Amino acid sequence: MESLITLEIKKGFFLFHEGDSGSFFYILKDGKLKLHVEATGEDIFFTSGDVFGELALIQNNKRTGTVVCVEDASLFCLDGTKFRDIIQRVNKKFLKDRTYFLTLIPIFRKKD
Repeated sequence: MESLITLEIKKGFFLFHEGDSGSFFYILKDGKLKLHVEATGEDIFFTSGDVFGELALIQNNKRTGTVVCVEDASLFCLDGTKFRDIIQRVNKKFLKDRTYFLTLIPIFRKKD
């Protein structure tokens, strides 16, 4: 997919900090990252196949934690605008499918 950017980062690299604006959705190809949430003191570790960064994009908020690389890593990065476009298309399809399903139920059929 031409919309994905591959990013190689080294141990100790900060991908983003709490309070930063969100620009990308991330998919961890390999390596290990740590998300630290200052408000709770919680640490969450990401490994191969994990995805993150969607909350700041969906809610149009600042990043809620800091992500640092704890093992050299490869990531796929999807631009936030493209990510939101995909989410909108998926939601429209989901709504269309649910609306169609409701037309199959007699009580919800339009009466002429």
